[in-house]
Amino acid sequence: MKGYKYFLICCFLFLSFMILHSNFVYALQSTPGILAEDIVIENNVGKNDSLYISGLSPLDVVKVYDAVRQNKVIGIGSVSGYKTDLTINITQIGSEAGSVFVTVTSKGLSESEKIKVDFQGELRTDPPLFSNITVVNNVGKGDTINVTGLSASDMVKIYSAGIGGKLFGSGIVAANKGEATLTISQVGVSDGSIFVSVTSKGMVESERVKVDFFGEPKTQAIGAENVTVVNNSGASDVVYVMGVSPGDLLKVYNDATVPRVIGSAPVPSGKIETAINVFQLGVLAGNLYVSVTSKQMLESEKTKISYEAELRSDPPYLEN
Repeated sequence: MKGYKYFLICCFLFLSFMILHSNFVYALQSTPGILAEDIVIENNVGKNDSLYISGLSPLDVVKVYDAVRQNKVIGIGSVSGYKTDLTINITQIGSEAGSVFVTVTSKGLSESEKIKVDFQGELRTDPPLFSNITVVNNVGKGDTINVTGLSASDMVKIYSAGIGGKLFGSGIVAANKGEATLTISQVGVSDGSIFVSVTSKGMVESERVKVDFFGEPKTQAIGAENVTVVNNSGASDVVYVMGVSPGDLLKVYNDATVPRVIGSAPVPSGKIETAINVFQLGVLAGNLYVSVTSKQMLESEKTKISYEAELRSDPPYLEN
C-alpha cells in the first residue's frame, strides 16, 4: 500500500514538473523580429509620416515605439488577412534625423524584440545662391528684392535676422517662372542686411542667406562756391544756387540741426540754377544752410554758407 502511495506521489510530482516546464517553454516562444531592411520610413513634410513593413504574416501586430521613451507606442497596426505587408501612419516622427523601435507580435506568440530603425530628417530646400539675389533700396517707394534660380511654386521669404527676427514679406513663384520679385515698404534707409529663404513644395524651409544692401542713395551736397546770398534791406533776401539739375529741390535752413525750412524752390525744367527768396535772413552778418534733393534720392547734407549784413547807408556829414 505504501509503495502504491509512493508511486502516486511520484507521478503527481512528475506531471506537475512537466506542466510547469511546458508553460515556461511556451512563455519563451516570442515572435521572430522584423528585419530592418524590410522597413521603409518616409519622413514627410506637411503630412503624416509613414512606415512600410514587409515580410509579415496575416494578423501580425506591429508596434512603433518612441526612441527616447521606448515604452511609448507612437504607432500600431495589424496585417489584414492574406496580406504580408503593412503601412502605419504617424503624425510626426521628427523633423530632424532620428530613430524609432519596431516590434511584431504574431498570433499565439509573444512580442518580438525591439529593433532600432534610423530615419532621415525631413527634406530641406537648398538655400538660394547669394549671387541670385538683388536688392534695390528705393527712395519714396517700396524696396524690391529679386531672386532668380527658383522653381514654380517655390515660396520666398525675407527676414530681418538670420534666426527669428521680423518677416518683411513673402511671395510664391508663379507657374512657368524661375524667379520672384518681392516689394517691401522699407528694408532700411542706411546700409544693412536682409535674410532670404526658399521653401520648395514638399520640403522644409531652407537656411537663410544673408544679403547686404546699400542705404538709400543720398544727393551730393552743394559746393559752397555755387551759392551766392544777397542780404537785401527793405526787400526779401535771395539765395542763388548754381550747378544743380532740373527737378532738384533746394531748401534753405537757418540752423544746421533744427529742421525748420525758411525757404525752398525747385529747379525749373531746362535750368541748372535757381533763386530762393527768403523773407528775412537777418540784419547782421550770419550763416545759413542749403541742401538739395534730387529725384529718387535722399536730401543731401546741408552746406554752410556765410552771408554779409544788410548794407547800411552812410551817416550824414556833420557839416550838412
